[in-house]
Amino acid sequence: MTDINIQDIDAVVRIIDTVTARGAFRGPELTSVGQVREKFASVIQAEVEKQQAAQGNGAVNAPLPQSAPSAANEGAPATEEGEDLSKLN
Repeated sequence: MTDINIQDIDAVVRIIDTVTARGAFRGPELTSVGQVREKFASVIQAEVEKQQAAQGNGAVNAPLPQSAPSAANEGAPATEEGEDLSKLN
């Protein structure tokens, strides 16, 4: 079995955000998709908080995930390093 890391979970959240913005899901599917996204986003948020706390203690950790979840980016297209995914429609 392959190990799943925080970057994989972050990628899933970004994929969900992108395909949702593109209208890939039907209305009845949005609840279950949103529930999965929120579970994954909470894992990312916990990791971000853990790493920030460790950085406050002078520890050096891996880089934080690119898309730390927040209410502000819900529904927004995900981007990777400035890539504008809205042009891919």
